[in-house]
Amino acid sequence: MRISEAMMIASAIETSDKKVWEAIVTLIEAAKKQEPVKPVPIKYEPLIRHGWEYGCPACEKAVGFNKYAVEYTDNDPFCPSCGRKLDWGDWSEE
Repeated sequence: MRISEAMMIASAIETSDKKVWEAIVTLIEAAKKQEPVKPVPIKYEPLIRHGWEYGCPACEKAVGFNKYAVEYTDNDPFCPSCGRKLDWGDWSEE
């Protein structure tokens, strides 16, 4: 079963138990973060001037390699700010 299918089924569960509902919502939010998304090119000029090229589409924070901090940055598989899984695909070789 795919994550999207499981999320759809879980969101259709009806319950009056607040704790159960909070658990379902938490699981859905966690599952959403596991679906990889492609980083987006940054358009904010101050971040570009400071060496960033890409941002997380979920939280819009700078992610990936920074050309001025080579020893500290890399194209990480997850956003360090929100935890969203990132799909670097072809960009990893750039």
